[in-house]
Amino acid sequence: VKFGVPLKLGKRKQEIFKQLWNDGKKVGEIAKYFDISYSTVKRYRRSLNLEKRGKPNLVPKRPEWAEHLLKNRRNKIHTYGIENANEWDQKRADKFWLNRKQK
Repeated sequence: VKFGVPLKLGKRKQEIFKQLWNDGKKVGEIAKYFDISYSTVKRYRRSLNLEKRGKPNLVPKRPEWAEHLLKNRRNKIHTYGIENANEWDQKRADKFWLNRKQK
C-alpha cells in the first residue's frame, strides 16, 4: 500500500513534460496541458534537473554580513533601519551581532 498524495505526473507524463520543456513551451502552456499550477511546473522542472530558462537574476549577490541577517531572521533580529548598515564590513557586522546576543 502506498501512502500520501499521488504524483501529479507519472513516469510517462514526466517524459512528455521533459519533451515540452526542451521544445521551449512556456510554463503556462505546460501547466494548461497537464492541468497543474505554475508552481508545480517549476517544482517538476527542478526535480527533473531541467535547464532554467528566461532572464538571468539581476539581483546582486548579498554582502557577507547578510548571512547574519538571514540566520537570525527567525529571531526577528535584523539590521533594517540601522544607519549605513549596508556598507558594513564583515568585522563590524560580527561585532554588532556579538553585542546584540549579549543584550
